[in-house]
Amino acid sequence: MNTSTGGASTGPCPPISGRRSPRMSPGTPCRLRCWIGPSGRRPRPVNAERRQLGWLDANLFIHPFFRDPLAETCKALLADLQQGRAEGFLDLITIHELTYALYRHVFRQDRKAVADYLSTFIGLETVQVENKPAVLKALYYWAADPTCDSFGDARLRALAEATGLPVCTANRKHFRGIPNTFPFRA
Repeated sequence: MNTSTGGASTGPCPPISGRRSPRMSPGTPCRLRCWIGPSGRRPRPVNAERRQLGWLDANLFIHPFFRDPLAETCKALLADLQQGRAEGFLDLITIHELTYALYRHVFRQDRKAVADYLSTFIGLETVQVENKPAVLKALYYWAADPTCDSFGDARLRALAEATGLPVCTANRKHFRGIPNTFPFRA
């Protein structure tokens, strides 16, 4: 619960500045679908019949590509996710870490292969990701647009499109066509 307004709840997302966005009235849930609800509790399993893996770490997605003692266990866990026997939560920081590690160490500088691999799992009903449509769009931008150097920039671009909010960045080339509030000098 947001206590910056005298204990009144203003939706599930605590405001960064102590105030809600002018576009969001009190009691309106955040359009970015934050993980922590007004109760402050952690996410609950989506399906009680599935084994709950919890937060999925990057190594789970990387070990299957190497010959090491953990590879087979990781492959089995990923298969459980794909076949609906297990479910888990994938954090955005972990996705960013995976774009970096897979790009450099597994798929050898092939962004499309990285995006395809990650999209396979992120698109699953059994893998919960904050604002999944924006993450999938960000992976697409990161893989397909040579002007988009980082997954972080691709994600901001996807979020700006999804929410209708501008970006504020000195980097014009990664955000062509997106309203930018940075005060550039004429």
